[in-house]
Amino acid sequence: MMGSTHGPIRKHNRPLTRYSIDYILAFCEKLRI
Repeated sequence: MMGSTHGPIRKHNRPLTRYSIDYILAFCEKLRI
């Protein structure tokens, strides 16, 4: 079960991290303004 869940989580981790980076950048811009 653990290995089965780790598979999809790892695949979804890539786009998730990219999305979080964009979110952080947008948050920084709001703080700057």
